[in-house]
Amino acid sequence: MDKVSTYITASSTSCLKYFPSNRNNHFRNTIPKHIFNKPNLEAALVSISFTLLESTHTIFSEEEDRLINIITLTESIFTHPKEENLEVLVTKFNLQFIALGLNVQFLMDFGLHHPKPTIQIVNGESTTLILDEHLSNSLNSKTRYPTGRYLATQPMNKDFYATLPENQLFQVKLIKEDSSIIKVKEPEVKNEVGLVSSINDELEALGISFVYSSDPGKLTMTQEGGPITLVRLSPKMENLFGLERQTIFSTSNQAYPATSSVEVELSSKTINILTNFLQPQPFFGSVQPVLQTLISSNFKSNEEAKVRLIPLYVPVPEDLQIDYTEFTLKNEHLEPVTLSQRSPVILTIHVRTRI
Repeated sequence: MDKVSTYITASSTSCLKYFPSNRNNHFRNTIPKHIFNKPNLEAALVSISFTLLESTHTIFSEEEDRLINIITLTESIFTHPKEENLEVLVTKFNLQFIALGLNVQFLMDFGLHHPKPTIQIVNGESTTLILDEHLSNSLNSKTRYPTGRYLATQPMNKDFYATLPENQLFQVKLIKEDSSIIKVKEPEVKNEVGLVSSINDELEALGISFVYSSDPGKLTMTQEGGPITLVRLSPKMENLFGLERQTIFSTSNQAYPATSSVEVELSSKTINILTNFLQPQPFFGSVQPVLQTLISSNFKSNEEAKVRLIPLYVPVPEDLQIDYTEFTLKNEHLEPVTLSQRSPVILTIHVRTRI
């Protein structure tokens, strides 16, 4: 088998006819079809030229980064003491619902399969209907009912109902969820204190606030009065605090483990060249197809940098099928590097048979 050793030169401006959306920090180039159709290949960056611009970095680089999901739960509670039989009890609950104009009903279904009545529950409101344990067991039904119509699979359990004390209280809850989105402003101070302060500014009207502790790492939500409120931070904020994805804060003084130091010092430390033709490699806690990593402090802003590198070869996947090469220049936060558009980015890559 013949060994491969070839050089590819890619430029951010050379293929604008085919890829008009090319820009200096993300561009595509056409390639000869035979370049990557050989087995056992690896590639390395040999040289690169670019002009780095000084940028004002932000925590919220994308609109969705600043969004907090708020779900407010409003409870309506209905109680009634034990009656002489279940039929009377469910009728008394129905009268409470009717008095408030609610489309909620307990209906007794006398079907062919059960000589005893089976409960049918109608929840025509945009709520969740919750029965307490005693009522659920008496009706032989589930405890939670979203909007809809439901028929129990077994007849009402009058024997269980008869065992309950005469002073037994039964409870039904209707819980309504109201969802909203709050936008957090970009913090003036780019650290954990500034970030928490910006979050709290937007949540103040709801009586909600967060407290971040670094020793040990902990993020705590507190709520002063008001309805039960569920709070979920954006994936970007979850990542900064080291929270698990889709963490929901639901009660006052609820705390979750967080990182011992929030990395929001956002000056870019590295320039990383990512491609579409390499085997993904470990990269700052994720896996990315990184061709080369450069140290930002080695380059002056607004001056063209021309760099020759000691090749660091990365494997090319065996089953690679691509129609063009793609290059993206990102920092360690996986955000685009700010580059001058006046001069193109030019790279030279060496592709060879793996040694």
